[in-house]
Amino acid sequence: MRTLIVTDSTAYIPVDYAAKLGIEIVPLQVLIGDKSYEEGGEGAEAILTALRQGVMATTSKPTPERFLETYRRAAATGYDAVVSIHLSKAISGTYDSALVAASQASIPVHVVDSKSLAMGLGFAAISAAHAGSVDLAIHHLGALDLAHKVSDLIQGGLAEDGLVSEVIVSEVGAVVGAHTGPGMIAVVISPRI
Repeated sequence: MRTLIVTDSTAYIPVDYAAKLGIEIVPLQVLIGDKSYEEGGEGAEAILTALRQGVMATTSKPTPERFLETYRRAAATGYDAVVSIHLSKAISGTYDSALVAASQASIPVHVVDSKSLAMGLGFAAISAAHAGSVDLAIHHLGALDLAHKVSDLIQGGLAEDGLVSEVIVSEVGAVVGAHTGPGMIAVVISPRI
């Protein structure tokens, strides 16, 4: 049985890594003034600029229609089911949008509330796609050099001992950025099961 793993953009899985694992990512929206951006791409630069200028930003969940498009495309390309894993329903309506779409899909869609976000969510999606392939992520917002320094320190110790299989450095997107600000660094650890 072919199962597509779907998550949302707040998982902050690097795009090339998600593509390698076959994970489909549905973006949230970032609203800056009267402009709406999909998280990722130009949205990341727009949020950094806005926050540095003191401009207020808000976020919005994907529509059920956006999820339904993804689920229909999965069915059309030969998938038998979808596992759709999303950021905590306690902080976003994304999970509810996915549930509405799942009820209209032509194949079984299992919607999961990760009760997390960022790579806490990302590791759930990655584990579903390829169990045990990633142990640690370093998120940043406008602090790539510092994130790489942290990564190098970790890889210099734990990774050499075989305790960490891979360290992912990933810039958080506009949704988390709107709530944390530039210079944010976070380390997310996923124990092997």
